[in-house]
Amino acid sequence: MMSTTEVFKQGDLKAILPNHALLQQARKRDRADASRWLYMRFGEVRDEEIGDTLVQDIMCIMSWQDGCAQCTDQRRCGHSRAVLEICEEYDRDGFRHFVTRARPCAQSVEHAQKHARTVVFLNSGIPAERYDNTFANFSLDGADMSLRAAKGTARECVERNKGLILGGPVGCGKTHLAIAMGMEALKNGRKVKFALMPELLEALKSEMLNNQATLLEEVKRCDWLIVDDAGTENVTSWKDERFFMIVDWRYGHKLPTVITTNAVGEEGLQKVLSGDRGERIFSRLMEMTEQAWMIGAPDYRRR
Repeated sequence: MMSTTEVFKQGDLKAILPNHALLQQARKRDRADASRWLYMRFGEVRDEEIGDTLVQDIMCIMSWQDGCAQCTDQRRCGHSRAVLEICEEYDRDGFRHFVTRARPCAQSVEHAQKHARTVVFLNSGIPAERYDNTFANFSLDGADMSLRAAKGTARECVERNKGLILGGPVGCGKTHLAIAMGMEALKNGRKVKFALMPELLEALKSEMLNNQATLLEEVKRCDWLIVDDAGTENVTSWKDERFFMIVDWRYGHKLPTVITTNAVGEEGLQKVLSGDRGERIFSRLMEMTEQAWMIGAPDYRRR
């Protein structure tokens, strides 16, 4: 077997030995840093609990910390949007071991949650330009008592998970309040579907002609259904039947439904629900919702 002196020339040994010493110093320094790091988190640490792999993992964690703190774009993450964490575990004999695990970084999780919330908002059908239709932005300056009562009732219905019928003249703020209810429900993690009555019924008809039922199931089963401008559609037997199907399902499953209409009062709503199943729809709506009639309310848009 060849000796070291036979493999390397004398000049090579002079270069290798100092580098080896520096490497040993670096290892001792890393081990000391890792010990301090563990001590700050777990208290007293025995030397035999710190292996070379654990030291390397802690050095990796320490090197990532500054970069993670300044990260603004998860797509540029150099470590797969994950961070390492050191956990302590005990075996049956009571001896402690330090274990390294990977978990999604907090910023990545927050980004994913924010993206999920965005998707939920987009799928709700509420127009993005109306996301500011909140209770806070619903002005009551110069409003009459019926408008103030409607806002209070809408707030209360959201808290009680109760449906609501908002009836009143054009421009009195019905849609604003209905969307405000939907925005609150979305913030609380509920699935919301907002749709104009004429557009909803036309979409359901188109879906049926294509032998599909995705939208129908969505409006039947969503946590909050908001139907805007009920009574402006051209009533047909099919539309009357389909609307009854939706209301009846939600009535049976105690799912809150919000409806806006130009009708004022129960008698006015009965006239709007003039189809063959109008009486059944009216009866169910009266039981499953509160009603807020904005009698004589001024044009909210003009104000």
